Amino acid sequence: MNEALADYLAARVYSLPFVERSVGLARTYEHQLQNGDDWRTVRLPVPVSFTAAECEQNPRYLVPDASTASIFFLEDYGATPAVIAPGIKGWESRLRLIGLINPAGLVGELHETDLLASLLAVLGDGKTVRYLGPFLDVRLRATVLPADASLVSRYTYDTPMLYPPYRLVGLELTVRYRLARACTPADLPTLINPKPAPEPAGFTGVLEFALS
Repeated sequence: MNEALADYLAARVYSLPFVERSVGLARTYEHQLQNGDDWRTVRLPVPVSFTAAECEQNPRYLVPDASTASIFFLEDYGATPAVIAPGIKGWESRLRLIGLINPAGLVGELHETDLLASLLAVLGDGKTVRYLGPFLDVRLRATVLPADASLVSRYTYDTPMLYPPYRLVGLELTVRYRLARACTPADLPTLINPKPAPEPAGFTGVLEFALS
């Protein structure tokens, strides 16, 4: 569920004019790099949709550089059943939106307040969206996280990317929703032993053969 939800949210983020690259869920990809005589493990985010070959060919797809203006992706923090209204059961998903921005690649200046306001507006913070693909009555709450290196601590980013002129942005997203009936797992059927068929009149349970 979270992967599909993240894809819808990523598409909304991508609609913003300052966003160059926006993907849904990311996962951590580990590979080894040689450093002199030693080897070190590098952990980078890659789209969950990447195949093993794509990870090998382009492990830095979600790593900003001088040619990339901005990159956004989401991390999965689980989904649990929830009561979204009195008598109405649904789900609550927790996601984290991570953004890495290279101001040198943007057209014009992007102020921090404008950046956050644009993201919150396009995500629908505090509003209820009736339909979002298979998700119904979607209500998203966003919490702005401190824009420091802890946002990407699970990855091996080069140190300069964590400080100006690069900019980090992080939003903790709590999303409550219902699933369309066609998308809701069906209840398992109850197995009921059928009544045995009535035995023929006069049947004793012993087969008798007539010898001619």
